[in-house]
Amino acid sequence: MLSYLTFGLQPSVFNLRTGFIPLASLFSPVSRVAHLCRRVAVLEKLLRTSHLKIEDVQAARTAFRAYQKGKADFADCLLGATNRLGGCDETVTFDHAAGKLEGFQLI
Repeated sequence: MLSYLTFGLQPSVFNLRTGFIPLASLFSPVSRVAHLCRRVAVLEKLLRTSHLKIEDVQAARTAFRAYQKGKADFADCLLGATNRLGGCDETVTFDHAAGKLEGFQLI
């Protein structure tokens, strides 16, 4: 599915049914695509395609907006968004880039 979206092909061309993407699976496409602009494009396609249902689309979209600012990895952004939506005031981290994100505390 990722390769279809990366190269601009629509899953409907291949008669695919609606797929489910667990949040943990969103880490992989982002880490495999080297350039930041390309990663943002791939994530945007994943969030917009009607053939995919993302486990927690609100957390994924919140993380995507934070990730677009380019301050931390998508995994950190997603972790922080999930924690905030789960009621946590703060996420502690050893990662200096993530520590600069709103809602994170560097230790």
